Amino acid sequence: MKKGIVFLLGAVVGVAATLLTIFVISKSSDGKVLFDEAGECLSTNRFEVSQVVDDSCALAYELVYDADFGYMTSKLQVLVVNDDDECYYDKQVIKVPKGKGMYQVGVYRFQNKSGEWKVVPIVKLMDR
Repeated sequence: MKKGIVFLLGAVVGVAATLLTIFVISKSSDGKVLFDEAGECLSTNRFEVSQVVDDSCALAYELVYDADFGYMTSKLQVLVVNDDDECYYDKQVIKVPKGKGMYQVGVYRFQNKSGEWKVVPIVKLMDR
């Protein structure tokens, strides 16, 4: 009986945390929610810009290398941000230098052309 109550309480807390996260993301004026600290390294591969969002960030897909076909896009889509004065452009390839990686620093919520809402990780190039 006690285990059932603990399980139920855990489920309620999990649902409440999920709803709170969705609420915070939806209330963000530009769709960006930044973390207090950087998270895990999501990739050390190249990325190709698919759409520029503003002066300092762009949506991009990870590029993976295949010996037979060369670089191909993976399913990992991210919002790349930078603190430099670098501006992004469509189809730009962002190379990740040795010793660096793309670390998750938040999440970005946006509506795609089909009208679907998507949430992707916000990443930043940082030392490993």
